[in-house]
Amino acid sequence: MWLVALALQLASCTFIDGDTLRCGAERIRLADIDAPETGSGARCDAEAMLADLAAAALARELEAGGLVIERRARDTWGRTIAVISRDGQSIGERLIDQGVAVAWRGRQHDWCASPPD
Repeated sequence: MWLVALALQLASCTFIDGDTLRCGAERIRLADIDAPETGSGARCDAEAMLADLAAAALARELEAGGLVIERRARDTWGRTIAVISRDGQSIGERLIDQGVAVAWRGRQHDWCASPPD
């Protein structure tokens, strides 16, 4: 397993959506959550609205700084799969606590059929 922990250089990191960010040329997918899809990826208006909230929540986490990234793998789209944390708590857990993401269960959550649990 590919594990490396580094302090995240926030000057070059921006959010793409609620569970993906870009740091320079690297795209990073949060390993421990599923967030709603943005834009044309949203399957209903409720998912699109929640996706905007998830993206804003991730942006706030990035702006707060002090993040550590633990790289785990690469997915089929070339993204780094990683857990990002602050003070020992996963940013993914923080997004779940805010109700804008769910724990990753090996497949995408159906945001149109049910809200986050």
